[in-house]
Amino acid sequence: MACNGGHSGDRYTVNVTDPATPLRERYLTRGELAQYLGVSEKTVARWGGAGMPCERWGRRLVRYRLDRVEAWLSTEGAAGGDRQAR
Repeated sequence: MACNGGHSGDRYTVNVTDPATPLRERYLTRGELAQYLGVSEKTVARWGGAGMPCERWGRRLVRYRLDRVEAWLSTEGAAGGDRQAR
C-alpha cells in the first residue's frame, strides 16, 4: 500500500488510545477509519494508493489522522464517487 507522507513530528504529542484526545487528532487503523467513513477496508486501501494521507510507522503499521483524511476527501480524494453520503 502506498502511503503519501512519512513520519510526522506530531505523532509523539498525541496519545493514540487516550479517550480524552479528540477523535480527529487520533491515529486510526484502516478498520477504524473504514468503519467511521462507512466504507470497506479495501476502499481505504485503494484511497491510500491514490494519495490519501497516512503515516507508516515501521514496515507494517499504517495509521490515519481523521482530520487529514477528511481534508483530503473534501478537496481531491475519492474521485469516482465511491464514498457514500453520511
